[in-house]
Amino acid sequence: MGVKLDATIHRLPVPLKLSGEKIWEPLHFISGRTKNLDSFTFHESALAAGASPHPPHRHDDEELLLVLFGNPEIVIHKSDNKNQEEVSMSPGDFAYYPDGFRHTIRNPGAETANYMMLRWGCRSLRPNRRIDKQHIIVKSDAYRKEVPTHFGTISPVFEFRTRWLSKLHCHITNLLPREGYNPHIDEHDVFIIVQEGRIHTLGEDIDPYGSIHIPAGQSHAMLNPSDSPARYLVFEFHGNSFSRHFIRVIADIRNIMRKTVRRVIHIQI
Repeated sequence: MGVKLDATIHRLPVPLKLSGEKIWEPLHFISGRTKNLDSFTFHESALAAGASPHPPHRHDDEELLLVLFGNPEIVIHKSDNKNQEEVSMSPGDFAYYPDGFRHTIRNPGAETANYMMLRWGCRSLRPNRRIDKQHIIVKSDAYRKEVPTHFGTISPVFEFRTRWLSKLHCHITNLLPREGYNPHIDEHDVFIIVQEGRIHTLGEDIDPYGSIHIPAGQSHAMLNPSDSPARYLVFEFHGNSFSRHFIRVIADIRNIMRKTVRRVIHIQI
C-alpha cells in the first residue's frame, strides 16, 4: 500500500525539459497512501512535439490532468469505446478521468508540452456503485475570476461523487494581500497549485507552479504574505468514511469473535 504520506511542498520546474532523445519523461514527486486513500501519486511530465506517451489505455485508478505549458490535446473515448474525441488544451486547463475510462494525451505542437497528473485509488473499500460523472474537462477561462475586493473569495468549480470518493471537490481561492486563515485540520486530502502571487504555508513561501499536498488529519494554515493578490486552485479528495468505518467495525467484531472462540476452546480443553 506504500508509505503513509506527510504534508509536502513541491516547486514544479516549468518548462520541464526532456533529457537525451526521450519523447516523454515523468518527474515523480509523491507516491504513497493517506488516511482516506490506499494510493496517491503525483508527477509532472514533459512530452515532445508530435509525441504521445502511450496508446489509449484504461486502469482502476482515477486521475486529474492539469496542463502547465504548451498546447497538448487529450484523446478520450466515448462510452462505446469506438469513437474518440480530441480536445485541445491550454495552460490551466484540466481533465478528470474516472476508473476504467480510455484516454491518452498527445502533443501536436512544435514545442515540448508539460502537464501534471494526480492519480488515486482505494481498493481496500467497496467502490461506489453510482457515479455522478463519467469524465469532465475544465477550461481555465471558466474558473478564473476577477481579483476580489474583500477577504478570501472562494469560487466553486465542480463537486461530484466518484468511484473511489464520496466527493471530489474543486474550487479557486483568491487571497488579498496580508490575508489568510488560521491552522485547522481537514478530514479530507487537499492538493493546491499556486497560479498567481505568493502564499505562505507549512513554514514556506510558495510562488506560481508551487504545489502543496496536505493529507487528511494534518494541520495547515494559509497566508498571502505579499502586497499583491494571490490565487490558487484547490482539489479536495473526500474518502468514503462511512465505508471505512463499517469495515473497521466488522474487523473489530471478527477479532472479538476469534478471541472468544479461542477462550471457549481453552476452557473446554
